[in-house]
Amino acid sequence: MQFTKLLLGILLLGAGCNKSENTGTDENGQLKWPEQTPLQEVSGTATFNLTADEDFLNAMQDFMPRMPAFPQAKQKELKLTGFVADLRGRPVEGAYIGLRSAGTVYIAASAETDGNGYYEMQVPLAGADIYATGYTIDYGAGQAAISLYPSDGRVALSNPSGGVVKNFVLLSFGLADASKRAAEPWSPRGYYGGSLRFDYSIYDAMWNPGGLPANAQVELMLEPVTGTTLYGETKKFAITKRIGQGNGNFVINNLPVGAYNITATLKNGRQLTMKYTGPYVSQYPHHGLQPREATGSGRVWFTPMSTDYKAPNVNQGYWRPVTITLGLP
Repeated sequence: MQFTKLLLGILLLGAGCNKSENTGTDENGQLKWPEQTPLQEVSGTATFNLTADEDFLNAMQDFMPRMPAFPQAKQKELKLTGFVADLRGRPVEGAYIGLRSAGTVYIAASAETDGNGYYEMQVPLAGADIYATGYTIDYGAGQAAISLYPSDGRVALSNPSGGVVKNFVLLSFGLADASKRAAEPWSPRGYYGGSLRFDYSIYDAMWNPGGLPANAQVELMLEPVTGTTLYGETKKFAITKRIGQGNGNFVINNLPVGAYNITATLKNGRQLTMKYTGPYVSQYPHHGLQPREATGSGRVWFTPMSTDYKAPNVNQGYWRPVTITLGLP
């Protein structure tokens, strides 16, 4: 009996020590990050068939990554506190969180995360809403500002006088603001992943010999370039799109952030030309389609809305669609 009690005491002491290691503080007095569960594997091939009337696609559908475990930040009166992490549960230093008042008198506050991913700021007495959350990453040969996802899926501040804890996550794909997706399901602002837009015109032997044949089927294959995705995603996307009777376009949203090898052919195997077009070609020399004009295959990097980490709106995707015009050689 004495031995059983002693063993039970040792086990309870060990459990207490493990809990302290996960939720206690380090030698500098900072809250420790808990041990993280493994990320889900994002692999395989997703296949989609778009009809002539369908002009947008959410590549990752309703799948959301699992959220990391955060240290337990304390509520502090009239303060917004919390942590920012990547999906692996590593603290993100230098992320931006911005507040602004909703009343007639404009009041703003902001903070940046420290080396432990922690931020803290005073909430104005009149109350405020989170309006900006961002972080700038190195992306390809350039940079990109990314909006941050609230880990609980909500951005409203409840009971700010008693203090609010709000954690954010750096995603490579996922669903952003639901109202934005409902109003504009084709818009990349409703998703955290990258966006591609494909324009095309209809073939005419005399006036437009480079156009696509009406009712033809375009086949696209998107394969992530090894080592470029944010969290090691390897999922491929095979998309078949039937061309309608008139000129048009279609958009592919919510692709996990990285670089992709892209191939474009007709269903009969004929290679298509791809040309990087649109108003932002010269603005992003390191992103978009590379080379700018290709036949059959190329590589594509997504284009950010900005490189300024203070610019992204909260809970909205922050990638511009890369516009690629398809045609016959």
